[in-house]
Amino acid sequence: MLNIKDAKNIQTTSYVIALCVVANFVVIALILGPGNTQWDSTWSTVTSLLGLVINWLSLFLLGGMYVVFNIRKKGELSVVYRAVFVATVVSVMFSVVPLFASNSVFENNLSIDIVAEISNFTTNMLFLLYAVFYIRLVALDKEGMITGWLKSVSLGFGYSVLLFQVGAMFGIIPEALVAPFFILGGVILYPAAVVGMGQLIGSSVSE
Repeated sequence: MLNIKDAKNIQTTSYVIALCVVANFVVIALILGPGNTQWDSTWSTVTSLLGLVINWLSLFLLGGMYVVFNIRKKGELSVVYRAVFVATVVSVMFSVVPLFASNSVFENNLSIDIVAEISNFTTNMLFLLYAVFYIRLVALDKEGMITGWLKSVSLGFGYSVLLFQVGAMFGIIPEALVAPFFILGGVILYPAAVVGMGQLIGSSVSE
C-alpha cells in the first residue's frame, strides 16, 4: 500500500505529465509545424526533453497504478502492465537519443533527422500499448475504482488511440483524420486520463 506522501507525490506527478504533454503538442503543432521533419537545434531539443520528463514521470504513475489496482494479482493485466512499463523505459532512452546524436563528438552514419524520426516511431507502439492497457484496466476493475468521467476518458483514450494506431499501422487512416485523432486521443483524452488516475491514486489513502 502507498503511504500518503507517495500517493500525493504521484498525484502531483500526473499534473506535470499532463502539462508536459500539452506543451509538447504546442511546440510540435504551432512552433515546429506538424509537417516538419527536420531537427531544430532549439525546439527539437525542447520536445526531446519534454519527452524525457513525460516518460520518466510516467514510470512513477505506472508504479502507483500497480499498487492501487493490485495488478500483481491480475494475470492478464499484469502481463500488459509489464509490456507498458518496459516500453516506457525504452521510450525514456529513445527520447534523448536524438540529442546525443546531434551533439555527438563522433561521426554518425545516420543523419540527425533520421535518428529523430526513428525515435518518434517508438512512440506509436508505446501509445498502442497504453491504449490496450487502459482498456483492459477498466475491464478488469472488479473493485469498481474507475468510475464516472475517469472511466469515460480512459475508454475514450483507449479505443480512439487503438483505432488510430492500428489504422496507421496499415495505412488506412485518411490524412484528413490524422490531426483530429491525434488531438482527441493524445492531447485531450490522454492527459485527462493521466490526471484522473493521479487523483484516484492521491485519494486512495487516508490520513
